[in-house]
Amino acid sequence: MEKNSIYKVSKKIIIYLNETRENPSTKAILANLRNSSNRPIGENIESLAFIFSMVPEEELGVSHKLNSFEDTLLTVLQLYALYQQGKDDQVIFIEEGKSKSFGMSLKSIKTSEKDESNSTDLRFNALINASDFNELKQHLRQLIKILRSKTDDKVDFPTLAKDLYEYNKYNSKDSIRIKWARDYYRSSKNENNKGENDEK
Repeated sequence: MEKNSIYKVSKKIIIYLNETRENPSTKAILANLRNSSNRPIGENIESLAFIFSMVPEEELGVSHKLNSFEDTLLTVLQLYALYQQGKDDQVIFIEEGKSKSFGMSLKSIKTSEKDESNSTDLRFNALINASDFNELKQHLRQLIKILRSKTDDKVDFPTLAKDLYEYNKYNSKDSIRIKWARDYYRSSKNENNKGENDEK
C-alpha cells in the first residue's frame, strides 16, 4: 500500500503540472523545482512548500530532515521540471496498465546517437553503481539533461518515483539496478515487449 502511494501521488502531481504547464503559476513552480536542484534544503522553501501541500498528511515527516517519501517526491519533481524545460510537448509516459523503467528511457540515447564511444554506457554504469541515494540523484540529474537534449523520449516519472522510493527507503538497490540494467541492455528485438509486464 505504501509503495503504491508514492506512484499514485507523484502521478497525480505530475499530471497536474503537465496539464497546467502553460499557466504562470505552474511555470513558477517548475522554475523553483529546477533551481532547487543541488541546493541546500534550507534554500528550497518554495519547492518544499509545494511538496508539503501535495503530500498526504500521513506521509509528512516529523523530524528536521526530509523523510524518504518527501525526498523521493522532491527528487522526481525536480527531474520532471528539468526534463520539461524547453519542450512544448508532453514529456511524461503514462499508459494504462503499462510502465517503462528509467533504463528503457536511457537506452533511447544510445539508439538516437549510435553511441560508438560507449559514453552513454559509462554514464549508465556510474548511475547504477552509485554508492548511496545522494550520489544516485547527481547521476540522474546529469542523465536527464542528456536525455532531454538528445531525444524526444517520454519518461515514466511515476514508475521512477516508485523505484527511487524502494531504493531510498527499503534499500532495494540491487533489485533496481538489475531492473534498469536489464532494460537498458535488452536486445532491440525485444523492444515491442518492453515494460508491459510490470504491475503497479
